[in-house]
Amino acid sequence: MKLVGWIIRRRCVGKHLTFAEIHVEESEKNWIGKGEKVSVVFQRNSSAWNRDFDDTFPTKKASLPYAGKVCVDLSEPLTKDSYNYPVCTWELLENPRDKALEAAQENGSDAISCTKYLKSRGDAFLKFNQNFQKSVIESEDENKRKTRKNKTCAHADVLACNVR
Repeated sequence: MKLVGWIIRRRCVGKHLTFAEIHVEESEKNWIGKGEKVSVVFQRNSSAWNRDFDDTFPTKKASLPYAGKVCVDLSEPLTKDSYNYPVCTWELLENPRDKALEAAQENGSDAISCTKYLKSRGDAFLKFNQNFQKSVIESEDENKRKTRKNKTCAHADVLACNVR
């Protein structure tokens, strides 16, 4: 079963095991719908893993870039209770790092704008995590309220000391 999608979560657990969650863009014979999430597992010592592709095994998070577009060939889960599909082979179709570097190039020179690079990477992250941005804004607002409250309390304490 082949599918093409975007990496929205990944976790590398050493040289032999990696997990990822993929936001499906298209799948072979539509066995899974567009926009659904699929959990996959890369297991080097699994019967599903094609040993001819050992050099492509993702041993680091950088090997599976967040918001990277991938094409994966999956097999059926090894047990009925498992919801992780084992990966047989995979290919990185679009690397967000390369796109960000391209967007950050300054007028065809070797210079790179850090602001443009980080903005591009941040946009790729937020593409699949709109809730993250909302939670960050809410926590910043909460911190501002606490700071204002602490300043008000400190100011009231100073006034109380001056009155005595």
